[in-house]
Amino acid sequence: MVWFFTSAETYVRCETRYGPDGQGFELVISRSDGAETVERYADQQGLTDRWTRLETDMHRDGRAGPRPRDL
Repeated sequence: MVWFFTSAETYVRCETRYGPDGQGFELVISRSDGAETVERYADQQGLTDRWTRLETDMHRDGRAGPRPRDL
C-alpha cells in the first residue's frame, strides 16, 4: 500500500510491503527532498505500531493525510 502525507510544499510517501524474502514487512519512507529510509519489522504488529507513531508525527508536523496518490 502507498500513502502520501502532504504539507504546503512537501510530501512524504509511505509504502508498506512484504519483506524481499517474503518474511516480515517493510515500511519505505520517501521524502520530497529525495531522502529515503527502509524500516524492517518481523511481524505485522511491529509495523502497525510504527505506522501509528508515524501518522501521529506527520499530523503534529502539520501534514495532511494519509491519502492515496491522486490519479
